[in-house]
Amino acid sequence: MSDQTSSSSSVDQFGLNPKPAGSKVAQVIEMRRSVPLVGEPKATPQQINEAVRLALLAPDHRRLTPWRFVLVEGDAAFDKLAMAVGEGDPEFENKWRQKFARAPQILIALLTPVDSPKVPIEEQLMSLGAAIEHILLYLSEQGLGTIWRTGDICQSKGLKSLLNMTANQQIGGMIYIGTPVQPAKPKPALSVDDFLKAL
Repeated sequence: MSDQTSSSSSVDQFGLNPKPAGSKVAQVIEMRRSVPLVGEPKATPQQINEAVRLALLAPDHRRLTPWRFVLVEGDAAFDKLAMAVGEGDPEFENKWRQKFARAPQILIALLTPVDSPKVPIEEQLMSLGAAIEHILLYLSEQGLGTIWRTGDICQSKGLKSLLNMTANQQIGGMIYIGTPVQPAKPKPALSVDDFLKAL
């Protein structure tokens, strides 16, 4: 993916200071985990704003900015969310109400594709994924727990209607945010040699 504003990941923006192994960035990446259950305290408004600000710095070919975010918090907002996803089915609505109770905040990530002959929608979707990763890393560094959830809910007609989405918009996922209720499971160790080879 092209990024006309990025520099090498091993140096700063001026190309002067190499980043040593074990840098703060590496530490944050290594500490990030998917946390299935989170609670209060939730992220502050300042933390949410900063997370989205950093998301806007994701690689973005031709600066199309194909991302939008919707914050869900508070009983009234969660009620609207559950009712929309339930689509008139009380049992289904209650099922999702229980699922949404796993976090005090949810940040919905939307892809708003831009018609571009040089940037196909698949590349714009990858840009949204990079933006979401920026959010996950920042909030993890702040001591918060997050999990990026996808699945059938991303195709919910009721949810798309609630969000006033256009026909070409997509839901890239829902980021659950809060304070971890229990320690996250460690990630299995992987060998770089199994994933990297020279041409």
